[in-house]
Parts: sequence; structure tokens; C-alpha cells
Amino acid sequence: MVVRYVGLLLAIYIVVGIIQPEPAFSDEAKAQEEKGISALESGDANAAVRIFSNLLSHSKTAPYYYYRGIGYAVAENHKAAIDDYNKAIALDPQQAPFYMRRGISLFRETKYEEAVNDLTKALNLDPASANSRVYRAKAYFLLGRNTRAIEDADTILSAHPKTAELHRLRGDLHASGGDYEKAIEDYNNAIKVTPTDALAYNNRGIALAHAGRTKEAVDDLHKAMEIAAYNVQTAAKQNTK
Repeated sequence: MVVRYVGLLLAIYIVVGIIQPEPAFSDEAKAQEEKGISALESGDANAAVRIFSNLLSHSKTAPYYYYRGIGYAVAENHKAAIDDYNKAIALDPQQAPFYMRRGISLFRETKYEEAVNDLTKALNLDPASANSRVYRAKAYFLLGRNTRAIEDADTILSAHPKTAELHRLRGDLHASGGDYEKAIEDYNNAIKVTPTDALAYNNRGIALAHAGRTKEAVDDLHKAMEIAAYNVQTAAKQNTK
């Protein structure tokens, strides 16, 4: 099986090379499959669900359930997504992306313990899965298991040191444990990578306030508000075009 990653984090994961429909339906199915994948990659969840539902009416394969599950997840219908991932896993239980995507949907449904279980299964099958480790770190954090969350964050950052979101995540983990100096260091790194990261400024400001560095905290919080306001104005202008 080949897994194609689109972006680093929270991306659509596409599994290719494991669909083998009946020969009479093969050419048409392949064309529809590619059309459905293109819909997923463009964010057209409704089209993707429609296409893979049609394919499933002809051939109930694990990849088709998986693809449709992604479509449901993109549309924020995580219960339907989980149902499709369940069916995909029942048909083919050795595919890491199936567990990864189900784990993320379970996370979105605030079922953090179940999410950890699935994301751990995904990592056992594919230890290099950044998305699985990121979401497991977040789930551990929300379950109050900060040490395990930081271990996952450290592992991801060793492979992706220039990812602002990961530095911010680890900063949040350190801050939640009261280690504000380490948190500030991670927020510094997040801002170096992405100087317009409003959340990094906001969270660094809060950490600075806890560390007794009031003036710096106020400056950061003001900066966070400026960036957020600019982002809102930019989005509003784009929507009026």
C-alpha cells in the first residue's frame, strides 16, 4: 500500500494501489475513484461522499469506505465517518491510515481514550505518522497525561523542527504543567517560524504574565490582537470580492 500525504499536518491522507474492483467495472470505477479523490483534495466533501456512495453500491471495498469516511469527516459528520472507518477496518485491519483517521474523528467527538487507542494502533503500523502522533499528544494532554503528551511532541519536533504548530503545542503542554520558561522558549520558536502566529503571541503573553514579566506579556497580547484583527479584515475583504 502507498500512502500519499497532502501537507504535513491535519491533511487528507489518500490510500492508493489497494482498490481492485471487478474487471467489468474496473475502468469506470478507476475514473470515478480519481474524481472522488480530487473532490477530497479540493475540499468538496459532498461530491466525494456522493461519488464514493455510488462506488460502494457496486463494490463494498475498504478503500471506498475509507474515502467516504474522509468526506464525512471533512463535512464535520464524524459519527458517519467513524461508521465508515469501522467498516474499512473490518475489511482490512492492517492499514495505519484507517486507524489514524478514525482516531482523529474520535478525538473530534471528545472520545479521547478511544482516540489514543486508535492512534497508538496507527503508530504501531506506521511510526512515522506525524498526524497520528500530533493528535495522540493532544488527546494525552486533554486526558491530563502531560508527560506522555510531551514525549510525543518531542518525537514529532525531532523530525519536524520548523513547524510552528508543533512548537506551540509543546509550549501549551509545558505551560499547563507550570513550566513557563520552557513554554516561552517553545512559543519563541513558533514565532520565529511563523511571525504572524497570533495564538503563539497570545499564549506566550499568558506564559510571560505567569512568569512575572508583565510588560512583555502586555506587548504580546496586544500583538496577538493586532494579528487577529488583520486576519479578520483580510478575510472580510476576500469574501466581498
